[in-house]
Amino acid sequence: MNDPVVVIGAGPYGLSTAAHLRARGLPVRVFGDPMVSWRERMPAGMLLKSTPVASNIDAPQPGHTLLDFCHAMGGPRYESDWDLIPVETFSAYGLWFQERLVPELERVRVVSVDRRGGRFELKLDSGSRSRRAPSSSPAASAGSPTPP
Repeated sequence: MNDPVVVIGAGPYGLSTAAHLRARGLPVRVFGDPMVSWRERMPAGMLLKSTPVASNIDAPQPGHTLLDFCHAMGGPRYESDWDLIPVETFSAYGLWFQERLVPELERVRVVSVDRRGGRFELKLDSGSRSRRAPSSSPAASAGSPTPP
């Protein structure tokens, strides 16, 4: 049995990474609060600096773009390069993406990643620990949130 790939962070990059790994049939564990930096740490009413097409979260299959989200929700359609996307819309889009493509997300924070006896050990903020097999890197990190 393969040990899961661990993705730390559930922002746009972490969600996209997890969706692509799952689509390839790899076992994945994703840790984090989905879109938390976008939902809680960006100024209310902030507008993304990217165009709508550049604000898509990359998915392994069609049907998960920002425009698909707009169609599904029946809200404003962001299509033109002149359309300004509110951070609240982008955050809601990320949650919609997560529910469809990364439903097994674990809403806990990884406190540390340590190498122990040839394996990696994740310490979670709940106090529990998770072990995984060695690899070239301990985890796929989502990186810091950078507005598209």
